[in-house]
Amino acid sequence: MAGQPKRRAPQLARTDFESMTHEQLAAMLDSATSEGAAQLATKLSKAASTITKIGDDLMTYTKGLEWQGEAGDAFRDWGGQTASATLRLGQYAEVASRWMATVAQAVAEAKAAMPDTSETTRAEEDLAEAKKTMAAAQQRMGSPTSTGTRVSVMRWSPRHSVTPTTMPLRRSYVRTTARR
Repeated sequence: MAGQPKRRAPQLARTDFESMTHEQLAAMLDSATSEGAAQLATKLSKAASTITKIGDDLMTYTKGLEWQGEAGDAFRDWGGQTASATLRLGQYAEVASRWMATVAQAVAEAKAAMPDTSETTRAEEDLAEAKKTMAAAQQRMGSPTSTGTRVSVMRWSPRHSVTPTTMPLRRSYVRTTARR
């Protein structure tokens, strides 16, 4: 064992989801399936059961071995260490199975809650249109703050009344009012 290189401690990896765009998040989710993660969770759980059974059998066998002497003691020691390592591997597989099930649930919830990217694209286009309208109004009237004029962008839709917060936007107009 002395000839083995020393292992470095694992480094935690983090993903900064807050800085990702909606399109990047949608692309990441497109490649994941909750069914695939759930299948992996099931396989890991079955493997954990099998590995744990093997570890238990190894432990039972090595403890009950009737081999006498120094060689028997060395073999029981080695067999006990092997059985313990096998049992730890079974525990690891079971924990991994539970986390994979959590991933499956998270993917399903994220996909259900993720708005379509076309909604984001529409919202970005609407925002760009509103900014252009504001800029055009400010150019025609001068700076609103210097002239004491307030500019309101109104939205109109045949199904909705004209209000500053109406969302279905197809036509826009600018209304100016004197600041009081």
